[in-house]
Amino acid sequence: MLNNVKRLDTVVRDLNNILKVKADYNNSRELVDFQCLTDNVLHITGALLSEDQITIKTNFNDFDSMLTSRSYLHSVFYNIILNSIKYKHPERELILQISSSSGIEFNTLTFLDNGLGIELGKNRKELF
Repeated sequence: MLNNVKRLDTVVRDLNNILKVKADYNNSRELVDFQCLTDNVLHITGALLSEDQITIKTNFNDFDSMLTSRSYLHSVFYNIILNSIKYKHPERELILQISSSSGIEFNTLTFLDNGLGIELGKNRKELF
Protein backbone atom coordinates (compact mmCIF):
# COMPACT_ATOMS: atom_id res chain seq x y z
CA MET A 1 0.00 0.00 0.00
CA LEU A 2 2.85 2.37 0.86
CA ASN A 3 4.42 1.76 -2.59
CA ASN A 4 1.13 2.61 -4.30
CA VAL A 5 0.85 5.83 -2.30
CA LYS A 6 4.41 6.80 -3.29
CA ARG A 7 3.67 6.11 -6.98
CA LEU A 8 0.47 8.14 -6.80
CA ASP A 9 2.35 10.98 -5.12
CA THR A 10 4.91 10.90 -7.95
CA VAL A 11 2.15 11.04 -10.58
CA VAL A 12 0.48 13.98 -8.85
CA ARG A 13 3.79 15.85 -8.59
CA ASP A 14 4.54 15.21 -12.28
CA LEU A 15 1.10 16.44 -13.30
CA ASN A 16 1.57 19.53 -11.17
CA ASN A 17 4.92 20.22 -12.88
CA ILE A 18 3.33 19.81 -16.32
CA LEU A 19 0.56 22.27 -15.42
CA LYS A 20 3.13 24.77 -14.10
CA VAL A 21 5.18 24.58 -17.31
CA LYS A 22 2.04 25.03 -19.39
CA ALA A 23 0.94 28.03 -17.32
CA ASP A 24 4.40 29.59 -17.56
CA TYR A 25 4.38 29.09 -21.34
CA ASN A 26 0.93 30.65 -21.74
CA ASN A 27 1.89 33.62 -19.59
CA SER A 28 5.21 34.22 -21.37
CA ARG A 29 3.94 34.27 -24.95
CA GLU A 30 4.60 37.32 -27.06
CA LEU A 31 4.59 38.27 -30.74
CA VAL A 32 7.98 37.19 -32.10
CA ASP A 33 9.22 38.65 -35.40
CA PHE A 34 11.09 36.02 -37.46
CA GLN A 35 13.47 38.44 -39.19
CA CYS A 36 14.49 40.04 -35.88
CA LEU A 37 14.95 36.60 -34.37
CA THR A 38 17.07 35.45 -37.35
CA ASP A 39 19.20 38.61 -37.17
CA ASN A 40 19.72 38.08 -33.44
CA VAL A 41 20.85 34.46 -33.94
CA LEU A 42 23.18 35.52 -36.78
CA HIS A 43 24.66 38.19 -34.53
CA ILE A 44 25.31 35.58 -31.83
CA THR A 45 26.91 33.18 -34.33
CA GLY A 46 28.83 36.04 -36.03
CA ALA A 47 32.29 34.55 -35.35
CA LEU A 48 31.30 31.34 -37.12
CA LEU A 49 29.78 33.25 -40.02
CA SER A 50 32.91 35.30 -40.65
CA GLU A 51 35.11 32.22 -40.90
CA ASP A 52 33.27 30.68 -43.88
CA GLN A 53 31.41 31.72 -46.96
CA ILE A 54 27.78 31.64 -45.92
CA THR A 55 24.73 33.15 -47.58
CA ILE A 56 21.50 33.34 -45.61
CA LYS A 57 18.30 34.23 -47.43
CA THR A 58 15.01 34.88 -45.66
CA ASN A 59 11.49 35.23 -46.98
CA PHE A 60 8.82 35.77 -44.36
CA ASN A 61 6.25 37.32 -46.73
CA ASP A 62 3.46 34.80 -45.99
CA PHE A 63 3.64 35.47 -42.25
CA ASP A 64 6.41 37.24 -40.41
CA SER A 65 5.72 36.56 -36.75
CA MET A 66 3.89 34.35 -34.30
CA LEU A 67 2.59 34.45 -30.75
CA THR A 68 4.89 32.14 -28.82
CA SER A 69 7.63 31.91 -26.21
CA ARG A 70 10.54 34.00 -27.52
CA SER A 71 13.15 31.87 -25.72
CA TYR A 72 11.68 28.64 -27.09
CA LEU A 73 11.57 29.88 -30.70
CA HIS A 74 15.03 31.42 -30.31
CA SER A 75 16.35 28.02 -29.26
CA VAL A 76 14.78 26.38 -32.32
CA PHE A 77 16.23 28.97 -34.75
CA TYR A 78 19.62 28.93 -33.03
CA ASN A 79 19.98 25.14 -33.12
CA ILE A 80 18.87 24.78 -36.73
CA ILE A 81 21.08 27.64 -37.97
CA LEU A 82 24.06 26.39 -35.93
CA ASN A 83 23.60 22.86 -37.33
CA SER A 84 23.51 24.25 -40.86
CA ILE A 85 26.83 26.00 -40.22
CA LYS A 86 28.34 23.04 -38.38
CA TYR A 87 27.41 20.51 -41.09
CA LYS A 88 28.08 22.65 -44.17
CA HIS A 89 29.68 20.93 -47.15
CA PRO A 90 33.43 21.65 -47.01
CA GLU A 91 33.72 22.21 -50.77
CA ARG A 92 30.99 24.80 -51.34
CA GLU A 93 29.55 27.98 -49.92
CA LEU A 94 26.71 27.36 -47.48
CA ILE A 95 23.36 28.67 -48.65
CA LEU A 96 20.68 28.65 -45.98
CA GLN A 97 17.13 29.66 -46.85
CA ILE A 98 14.56 30.35 -44.15
CA SER A 99 10.99 31.02 -45.20
CA SER A 100 7.40 31.01 -44.04
CA SER A 101 4.35 29.73 -45.87
CA SER A 102 0.66 29.75 -45.06
CA GLY A 103 -1.51 26.76 -45.81
CA ILE A 104 -5.11 25.81 -45.30
CA GLU A 105 -4.42 23.88 -42.10
CA PHE A 106 -0.93 24.96 -41.05
CA ASN A 107 1.56 27.77 -41.20
CA THR A 108 5.04 26.46 -41.89
CA LEU A 109 8.58 27.66 -41.26
CA THR A 110 11.09 26.03 -43.61
CA PHE A 111 14.85 25.82 -43.15
CA LEU A 112 16.65 24.61 -46.28
CA ASP A 113 20.41 24.35 -46.78
CA ASN A 114 22.88 22.77 -49.17
CA GLY A 115 24.98 21.12 -46.46
CA LEU A 116 26.15 17.56 -46.06
CA GLY A 117 22.66 16.13 -45.65
CA ILE A 118 21.54 13.20 -43.54
CA GLU A 119 21.66 9.50 -44.34
CA LEU A 120 18.06 8.62 -43.51
CA GLY A 121 18.64 4.89 -43.55
CA LYS A 122 21.30 5.24 -40.89
CA ASN A 123 20.09 8.25 -38.89
CA ARG A 124 16.29 8.24 -39.18
CA LYS A 125 15.73 7.57 -35.48
CA GLU A 126 17.95 10.50 -34.46
CA LEU A 127 15.86 13.12 -36.28
CA PHE A 128 13.61 15.31 -34.19
